[in-house]
Amino acid sequence: MSSIAAPSGHTQDSTSAGPLAGLRVVDFTRVLSGPFSTALLADLGAEVIKIESPGGDDYRHVGPFVEGSSALFAFANRGKKSVVLDLKKAEDLAAARQLASTADIVVENFRPGVAQRLGIGYEALRPLNEKLIFASISGFGQDSPFQGKPAYDLVVQALTGLMSINGDPEGPPMIVGEAFGDLTAGLFASWAILAAVVQRNGTGKGCQIDVSMFDSLLTLMPTAAASYLVSGKAPTRAGNRHPFSAPFGAYAAQDGNVVIAILNNNLFEQFTQLIGRPDVSQDPRFASDERRGQHEAQLRDAIEGWSRSLPVARIVEVLEQAGIPCAAIDDVASAVDGPQAVARALFRQGMIGGQAMRLPEQPVHFSTLVRGRPAIVPELGQHTDAFVVRHAAASQAPASPASTAVATEKADVVLVDIDGPVATLTINRPDAANALGTDVREQLLAAVTALESNRSVRVVILTGAGTRTFAAGSDIRDMAPMTAAQSMVLSESILHLNNRLAALAQPVICAVNGWCLGGGLELALACDLRIASETARFGFPEAKLGIMTGGGGLPRLVRVVGSGVARHMVLTGQFLNAQRAFEIGLVTQLCAPDELMHDAKALATQIAALAPIALAQIKRTLATVENTDMSSGMQAEAQACAVCFSTQDKQEGMQAFLAKRPAAFEWR
Repeated sequence: MSSIAAPSGHTQDSTSAGPLAGLRVVDFTRVLSGPFSTALLADLGAEVIKIESPGGDDYRHVGPFVEGSSALFAFANRGKKSVVLDLKKAEDLAAARQLASTADIVVENFRPGVAQRLGIGYEALRPLNEKLIFASISGFGQDSPFQGKPAYDLVVQALTGLMSINGDPEGPPMIVGEAFGDLTAGLFASWAILAAVVQRNGTGKGCQIDVSMFDSLLTLMPTAAASYLVSGKAPTRAGNRHPFSAPFGAYAAQDGNVVIAILNNNLFEQFTQLIGRPDVSQDPRFASDERRGQHEAQLRDAIEGWSRSLPVARIVEVLEQAGIPCAAIDDVASAVDGPQAVARALFRQGMIGGQAMRLPEQPVHFSTLVRGRPAIVPELGQHTDAFVVRHAAASQAPASPASTAVATEKADVVLVDIDGPVATLTINRPDAANALGTDVREQLLAAVTALESNRSVRVVILTGAGTRTFAAGSDIRDMAPMTAAQSMVLSESILHLNNRLAALAQPVICAVNGWCLGGGLELALACDLRIASETARFGFPEAKLGIMTGGGGLPRLVRVVGSGVARHMVLTGQFLNAQRAFEIGLVTQLCAPDELMHDAKALATQIAALAPIALAQIKRTLATVENTDMSSGMQAEAQACAVCFSTQDKQEGMQAFLAKRPAAFEWR
């Protein structure tokens, strides 16, 4: 049986990769159009969970290959998580539906009707999540004369007429050298998804999006379409020139070809002076852009009489000095490795199958987004265990998120105790300094997952068993043999857990008893509040081991204690005692060691009496304030306040105040 991780709570966190942090995307797509769309979302920080069949996405088997791994797959699936589910099996289909129900966004590119027949279409999933944004990408749309027609990019290029206008006038129709039908559909899909997110922020409702490769590609052919609509004649192939303007195309030089692009008379007159043919600008045939286009062949003769006598580099030098748009015709290698791409950081370090490879960076620069974060390409099924918890009894009904469980032989690694509105999670490895091994991380993630949908729990306490150590981070014996690629996978796992913990709607109190080091401190920093026993000790000693934090510790530490104190802690590797941690704001309350849990539960009980929706909105707003400018934070605060005013809890709170009685909040 399978149960699935619940929604992340959609609270943006400073350690996330971009403006879409907190959005969960479940990706049922394969090949290029859909994967490209969701890769763009992942580039901007969305959590993208790619559902693959046991055989994997077809693109995993298409070259070129890097040590057996597809580079094309890497380009289209960078930064995603891979979950393997066989949708032909009832239990895996149930798991897929459950995972999709936790998403902000679902994207699929099956043939029209297939997703619905499988039980993962919009009509099937909408009852599970009314806020779901569901995007379908297909060749010709969900409802069209060609809806059942198989579609690859080549087919769409042919049917939109793109091939008919590409190539030499005397030659055959030509395909464009990239799969622009797929790519434009993916680009429009990501654009539409973000528009739907904005709409949902105002309405609280999701919607269905229907994106067609045919529609998208034809929309990006305005020159050809406008020509036909005005003249009634289908445009023809123009070769390496603009169909209507001149000079606007490729021209022969002494050692190659150069492109020259001029659209106005002033530049044209200046250009004719430069090439020693001022008479050309006075010729009535070339008096306007339209007339120049009509007499392009004669104008070309005049231009190439000059350009054929000079090398490309000299032509570019002369024209650029005059401010005339021009360029040498570079190859792809020159573009990728050239100074423009390097300066704009268009490629970044990536990992594919344990091998280093440059992968694309999203092309838009944000003032708030640091570029160059390493991109990891998921191995097939790499994240299945993180999202799908397999139960031994396959005949049982699918587990709900609230009942997500782990294998019984690991049940004692993390203890979960729910007492009324307070849930206490205890890391239960005191004999191993409560080290955050794989089993502990898995069990914590499962526990957090279960709490995400458990509205009876209003506050969460996280602590460690025993009095000596809260958590000592990852086990050094596990890390010692790790490669760089393996360390990136470990960091991703830790960051995923910490972000999910931080994104819980419920406030999380970390009760620190003893040592709180490395990954343990990263975990504590992901909590909303930290209280500590007087014997607690805090630190990031990673530099003593030749490594550094990788699970969000540094950004969160700077956010909590400020840059100066954070630098001192990590650059010296020194430990802070509880009093010093209290003084710098790392913890907000100190307790006697034997009173720690008593005080933690008292604080939790106090918070649990407050309105849960208001608390969740406060957490969301604080996260926004910490990650954006003051103005954006104020706007987020006003929007969150409006959400609170729309709730029944608000009515109850105010009525209780006026009636001078305790409020009974119900999270609605």
